[in-house]
Amino acid sequence: MKKLLSFPKTVLLSVSTMLIISATVTACSGSGSVVSNSEVSPIITPTPITIDNAGVIPVFGDSSTSTVVYVHNNSNLTISEITYNVLEQNATKETNLSSKLLAQLNANKALHGVIDGNQCSEIAAGQYCPLTITTPILSGANIQGSFQITATYSQNNEPKTFSQLINYAKVQNNLQPAGAKFQSGVSISGYGNQNGYATIYLYGSGQDQTYDVSSITVSNPSVTITNGNISGHQIQSNYVQAVEISSPISNSSISATITVNSDIATRLKNKLAKNKAKELLGLAQFSNSVDITVMPSDQEAILTTALIPLINTATTTSGSMLIQNEGNKAATIGNITAESGISNLSGCSNTSLAPNEICRVSFNVTESGGSAEITVPYTGGSVSSVTANVVWYNGAGTALVAMSSSVEPLSFAATVGGSTTITVTNIGGYALSNINIPAPVVISGSATASLGTNDCATIDSLPIGTSCEYIINMNDNQTDLGAQINAGFNASYETTSGTKPYTQTLPITYNSTSYGAIITITPANPSLTISGNNFESTTQILTISNGGNLPANITSVLSNNPSYLTESATTCGASLAAGSSCTSTIQFGPTYSAGGVNGTSSYTINYTAVGQTPSGSVTSNIAWAVQGYAQSISLTAVESSGASSGNGLSGTPYLFEGNNSDSKLINLTYTNTGTKRLKITGIQNNNSVYAWTMPSDGNSCKNDAVLESGDICSIQFENVLFTNILAIGASVGTSYTENITVPTLIYQDDINPNIQFNAQPNLPTGGTTIYAQSNQATLANTITINEAGTANESVTISHLLANATGYTNNILVSTKMESYLISGVYSGDCSSSSSNGIITQSCNLNASQVSGSGTYLVNQTLLNPSTDLTLSALFSTNASAQGLVISMNPTFAMSNLGSIALIYFASNGVAGYNGNFLAQAQARAALPNQPAFTGTTGVAAADYLCNTDESKPVLPSNTSYKAIIGAENERQACSQDYIDTPCTTTVGNNIDWVMRPFTNYINTRNNIISTTNGAGIFTFNTNNFIAFPQSGLVEGRVWTGFTTGAWYISYGVTCNSWASSSDIGAFGIIGIDDLGGFQIAADTMSCSVKQDSNTSTNGLYCVQQL
Repeated sequence: MKKLLSFPKTVLLSVSTMLIISATVTACSGSGSVVSNSEVSPIITPTPITIDNAGVIPVFGDSSTSTVVYVHNNSNLTISEITYNVLEQNATKETNLSSKLLAQLNANKALHGVIDGNQCSEIAAGQYCPLTITTPILSGANIQGSFQITATYSQNNEPKTFSQLINYAKVQNNLQPAGAKFQSGVSISGYGNQNGYATIYLYGSGQDQTYDVSSITVSNPSVTITNGNISGHQIQSNYVQAVEISSPISNSSISATITVNSDIATRLKNKLAKNKAKELLGLAQFSNSVDITVMPSDQEAILTTALIPLINTATTTSGSMLIQNEGNKAATIGNITAESGISNLSGCSNTSLAPNEICRVSFNVTESGGSAEITVPYTGGSVSSVTANVVWYNGAGTALVAMSSSVEPLSFAATVGGSTTITVTNIGGYALSNINIPAPVVISGSATASLGTNDCATIDSLPIGTSCEYIINMNDNQTDLGAQINAGFNASYETTSGTKPYTQTLPITYNSTSYGAIITITPANPSLTISGNNFESTTQILTISNGGNLPANITSVLSNNPSYLTESATTCGASLAAGSSCTSTIQFGPTYSAGGVNGTSSYTINYTAVGQTPSGSVTSNIAWAVQGYAQSISLTAVESSGASSGNGLSGTPYLFEGNNSDSKLINLTYTNTGTKRLKITGIQNNNSVYAWTMPSDGNSCKNDAVLESGDICSIQFENVLFTNILAIGASVGTSYTENITVPTLIYQDDINPNIQFNAQPNLPTGGTTIYAQSNQATLANTITINEAGTANESVTISHLLANATGYTNNILVSTKMESYLISGVYSGDCSSSSSNGIITQSCNLNASQVSGSGTYLVNQTLLNPSTDLTLSALFSTNASAQGLVISMNPTFAMSNLGSIALIYFASNGVAGYNGNFLAQAQARAALPNQPAFTGTTGVAAADYLCNTDESKPVLPSNTSYKAIIGAENERQACSQDYIDTPCTTTVGNNIDWVMRPFTNYINTRNNIISTTNGAGIFTFNTNNFIAFPQSGLVEGRVWTGFTTGAWYISYGVTCNSWASSSDIGAFGIIGIDDLGGFQIAADTMSCSVKQDSNTSTNGLYCVQQL
């Protein structure tokens, strides 16, 4: 039975209320605990709507990631009309899909750009909602970024907002299988609420691989996984699983470690994955851990900064940084300062930043590359400042590394210590040498930090695309939250103008948490309801956890309790070990009550620990209600239809499989256990409409239903996840928690309508939560750019299905993308068609065919030198049409196909250049309004002339050029033995060469000249001329230094390495009707010559550097 989506309603009749029996609605995602130590803590106002603190979202290759972050309604009322907006840091146009796909995109409510808040516009009391996030694409040196999400809503006619920072970063070195991995850790904050939540992100490493996740465990019993626990499931390469964790908020900070264990899937269907597994030689078991910090309830101000994108100054010198106060007190920010290279700071200085508030700092950097820190001083917290590192570079081919910490933030208990592994990846254009790792520097806090194992110190160089690692060990004798250390990297690199230094810094946040026993109780505010008929009873299990690192001596006290509310059993002893938990069973009833009664009892644990002062206590407040025996209603049975297993209890939830299209139902049976006839007047349902509906034909407890004593009625919940998987976030993952909170019934005496009741009956097994979970297949969609930047550049659109057991029917995966591609080659059951400028790839997947792909050549004629060509892909399936559920990641992606490099002829107008480039560059730099020239060689001078020549094309702007010339031991295409050994590879041939292998280049008339070979040279004849002479001139002569008809340096004919006008130099000719080698090497002439004739000038081939 399929039902239309509807929002939760509470149907009430307006009557005079004589007696109301009420019970608290419990959140489906669990409750926390209230901690009361002997210290007096400030009262912090609870925050109704919170967006989870979020770990860093992993992004793969030249693509984007679709995932979710959870939004919670922590109040006891439904909140509607919530809107969400986004502020991005240094936003780029790459966050938008192609206009050709916008019409189809807008038809899909889940895909509206960076976030889609439609599904979270209304959140019921105590409920949560997965908010869809899609990151921008990350390509090249664009390796990280962040944005701010702000939820705006109204409560009691008062406007409110809540903001959260979301960071994302590119996954480096993801070619080799390394199992399931967390991208980062996270801190959990309560924002004045009893429970705090955070979302961290798990991903499958490697390529075309599937892993069995054997377990996800948390070292601290106070921290639990509330959503996305995929233990016993699979995760595949390039899939991101959001994992939500929760903890009660106490007066003390808590450290925890979350660990995922995985291994190569034992039942692989993908041949490529099988082969890769064999290559691991049995080392196919993996473990990965990150740190979690739970902030205390009385946490002072803590400022954090978002990840700052690397700034390409060839495009802009402007940048920005977001600062958030994650504490519970206001922070007073002082004067923000920056190191040399950063200027024009504005924003945030000398202001007050309220809890959860975010502000923005704007700045400029120098045009040349660099790295520097911004320091934000503040008061209101235990730490006095926070720093952020800014990295900028100028165009392609610069020296650049990416640094990452294996745990961020680094969290450990005071006196215990911790460590992190720093990975340095060379993502720039130069090999780095003379590597030195400086000692870590403590920026704030009282920790000590030292270098551990240092693999970076054992290597001679760090070639492009490679990585090295080192370990930092830390300890701290006191609690420090939100403190920082700086990890560093020093190296050098060789350029045509000599050896240059390179330095990079990575700020790392660390939390040294409380040392001692930390006791919590969950749930904090349970509710118990029974009928006063002298036979009905219920139970509630309380879990007592020690989240600290010392054993605790504990005693329990149950107070303010009637005689029929007792502790019936306990597993707790006189002491509770660190990192362990025990339980207490509270029994309520039976008892007799004619008129009904309610109250609140307290279950308190008092505890002490050796060396810990003062002693502590923690209390769970138990709300209880006894319905009068005359008018009472009880929940007497819970049944499920369509669940594969489970009984609805916490440890054994109902499991609903996405491979089953049959109806999935949970039926609640209610009995009038009173002695009088009653009439139901309303049902208050606070459950997610995206997971469950209440069909009218399954609800006999509907409005105005009359029950005689002993009569029964039922409320039926139907699972509708299969129709709403996109609406709740297509990337919730293979496991989604969809618990049901028992509805609250409003009823009245059928004879005397002035007597009205409001009750939330307990389940027969106790409590008010029916535990349920949806399991579904996961689909990873990947765009891979092959041989990027070359004439053979191609795009592979691939799909990998996991958790697909039982999915026997074909699932059609459709990919719609622009017609930038040609010549498809397919694997699996895939094909493609094209219509109206859109290519549609179709692949059929099932449990036996879990992968499929199409590979297409990039249409090189569509590339241009001014702007990158971005391919947009929109993914969809027909799963929901079959009544099946699939979680898909990403739902759309964008990949950068790049641009094509331009070659132009620089000839100083009609004046021409002689062969002494060094003197001419120095003379030009001395002129007004010309950039400085700091080079010392003729090659560097030729590059300078290329970038300052008046013939340099207006577009692309902010790009750099290099001269196609040869100079002994400085710039070389082919070695001297070229005649005997073909020049077909860069190895043994290229020295600072300026054209790339297997790459197309165009001239100023947008004609493709030709494709270079493996050494980065044209093998004549070319398809079109390399360049053209100045307008009005017949031809031009091009200084090259190459021998006639070849690409190796002709010694003695390079004008003394282009620093003399008294020698001779080799040249090529443009403008004549010849597409052969004469364009590069035709003859020699005197180095003093600028013009061969009135119709011919001498100049340079200048090639754009991408």
